[in-house]
Amino acid sequence: MWQWVSFFRRNIVNTLKITFTGRQAGSWVEISEFRELAKQMGVRLHRKRPFGVRKGLNSAYANHLTKQIVFGEDLLQRLGRQECLALVAHELTHLKQNHWATTFRWLVVAGLIVSSSLSLAAGPAIVSSLICVAAMMIAFVFVNWGNEFAADRGAGIQIGKVATISLLQSVVPASQWQHESETHPSIRSRISKLQKVTTLQGFNQISNPLSSRMLSSRVPAKPLQQPL
Repeated sequence: MWQWVSFFRRNIVNTLKITFTGRQAGSWVEISEFRELAKQMGVRLHRKRPFGVRKGLNSAYANHLTKQIVFGEDLLQRLGRQECLALVAHELTHLKQNHWATTFRWLVVAGLIVSSSLSLAAGPAIVSSLICVAAMMIAFVFVNWGNEFAADRGAGIQIGKVATISLLQSVVPASQWQHESETHPSIRSRISKLQKVTTLQGFNQISNPLSSRMLSSRVPAKPLQQPL
């Protein structure tokens, strides 16, 4: 259930805080190669604050409402150029395919179907409510897993399967590859899915490579106002 709360916080609450608060927990940056990849994929990002970097965050996520992507600085520091691009392509695919709306839509559909079915049966209201919540939770898991597989595939198409698999292997230690959650399938299953796909060659043609000191040479934008 806490994954639901985290999902809601990232996409709704933090969006409001961007507008109404000035708390800082990192920095907004402009990285030309990331912006070029977004343009190549046809994804429109926030004009002034497209990318955020936060210390202590070991992941990345896209905010669908503000069109911004936030990266963990620790994660970026240990990734190579192609892995960084695969990470950006993964998050851009979430935005391009509007996965937040997909998740919300299927939650509503699942809730409506189950509640409509239960309304035809004579039973305690509390039981019907619990069954409806359970159905929505199951839908939440499967839709989010599907979104992650789709984003991995999008990264593989843009940057290449090898780079995307290398990215997945770098996110967490190998001992945690079998762990899964309500929002993400296991790293092992995601790698297995990519390995089975034979049509992902990668056709990224960006010609401005990232330096090994990408973070130290990034162009600073406004301070990160979002307590991520």
